[in-house]
Amino acid sequence: MVLLLVIIAERCFATTIDKKLNSCNITPLLLNQAFFKAAYIFFIQLPHNRIAQLFGMLIALIVLGLAVLVSKSLATDYSNFVQTPNGGDIFYKTRAYQIAWNDSLVSPTTQLELWLGTQDSQGLSYVYKIGDVANKDHFYNWTVPNWLKDGATYVITIRAVTMPGVNDSSNYTFAIVDDRQNGAYEFITPRANETWRNNGAISWRSSIPQKVVLRILSQSTTVYEHIFSGSELFNHDAPVNSQKNDREFIMHVDWPLTNAAAGQYTIQVFSDQALLSRELTIIKPTITISAPTATDKWIAGQAYTIRWQTSNVSRVGIQLLWDTNVSYTIVSPIDALLRSYTWTIPANFATSNRYAIRIVDVDSTNAASSGLFSIVNPVSPNNTVDNTPTSAPLLLKLGFSPRVYDIIRSRNHWIPTVSLFNAYGYNWDNVRIVDKDELAYYPRTKLIQAQGDYRVYYLTDSYMKRQVPNPEVFASYQNRWDDVMSVLPQELSAYPDSVLIRAQGSAKVYKLENGVKYWIKTAAALEAHGFSWSKVAPVNQTELDAYPTGAPIQ
Repeated sequence: MVLLLVIIAERCFATTIDKKLNSCNITPLLLNQAFFKAAYIFFIQLPHNRIAQLFGMLIALIVLGLAVLVSKSLATDYSNFVQTPNGGDIFYKTRAYQIAWNDSLVSPTTQLELWLGTQDSQGLSYVYKIGDVANKDHFYNWTVPNWLKDGATYVITIRAVTMPGVNDSSNYTFAIVDDRQNGAYEFITPRANETWRNNGAISWRSSIPQKVVLRILSQSTTVYEHIFSGSELFNHDAPVNSQKNDREFIMHVDWPLTNAAAGQYTIQVFSDQALLSRELTIIKPTITISAPTATDKWIAGQAYTIRWQTSNVSRVGIQLLWDTNVSYTIVSPIDALLRSYTWTIPANFATSNRYAIRIVDVDSTNAASSGLFSIVNPVSPNNTVDNTPTSAPLLLKLGFSPRVYDIIRSRNHWIPTVSLFNAYGYNWDNVRIVDKDELAYYPRTKLIQAQGDYRVYYLTDSYMKRQVPNPEVFASYQNRWDDVMSVLPQELSAYPDSVLIRAQGSAKVYKLENGVKYWIKTAAALEAHGFSWSKVAPVNQTELDAYPTGAPIQ
């Protein structure tokens, strides 16, 4: 029994240690002979009583346990420990690269030899010994010699000096090439088989910034070609941005085909002796808006769903246009695949029949707009304000003043001319004379809109009109749509334009012209241009900021 246990222990130990015996100069046969001789003498010849035999059996069990533990610790695979380069890499001469291996080797003090070889159909051939290194670092920084031949059949082999027979090579071959050729030698962008949305930058490394040709082909047809000379490569006004370090130049060229059709393209960068080629796919983001549609009427204060379809778009933003200008952003960014967004229109939104929804691809310049639709008053859902009285309005005037006012929706509205009085169909016999206090009971009409027109105007205290530039400005004054008065177009024309403004609390006066504000730098300049201080109207900061700024008026 004791002998059987000894045999088992010896086999567990010997079957896994055979790999290591050569490093100790002991053959498996010598080990077996020594093992059995010692076991026979110690466990069989020496014991002559049962106690001694039992003690021998205990020792045998201990040896068996140790053998199992040793066998596990020695069961390490040394056949695949090279990590980089491990195939498919490109190493450039005179540059430093890292040769790395894993930590499967038992001892950190194991001495290693690093060899460069070539692998072909004839087998492995060594080129030269790179160096000696201890296992503890697991990497070695290697500068590729310039004298090596260009080729793609190189491998790295690592040998364990103190463990004969333990070695490993790169799984596949890697390339070593010259980085000192004229012109381009390595692409940075686009990456291999990359997909672009018709934008991006072509970039490459070059050791010598001599003449370089950039060519773009579509279906084997050249669609773009440009030759960059050495001087142009360093001209910051040119379409190339060049960076230089001690070893190389990095070139960046913005994608030149801004309206390129979707499809496959081949980018070539080359000089007299070097050619790089890379495949690129251009995709066209598309956006189609299905709601709102032209002629839709959406009521302020209610919720509506904006719907769209996209292709090759990841994220979108939704904007509201007012007369083709961006009024404000409803939401951005959101997932394009949602395909819908519910928008609650603010209750005090400006009535207009010239709104549109614009959906933009936030990752490119692509965008789509809906047809023009209307946002209407919740009280009277039409494209313009309807304040036709159900009965004859009050007509009031002060005894000492020729001005006549009609009272509509509890607001006094000055009728600026006799012809307009008659155009509204009023009767002079119905005009009642009141005092100041009674007239003041009715607030002044400040917001007007010509019948059939989407634009809303503010009337100043001196009865000059100024168009409200966008819904944000309308809301910033806490205006309500109930306060907008619909008037005849000829009444709108009767009011002079308010063209001089200043921010509340500021002395800077601006002139408005075609929606642009121009600062009048001095009082002398204001008077020299025939303007009057009495016609300067105060505005809030929101309205002032809504106007783009032009050149100052001297």
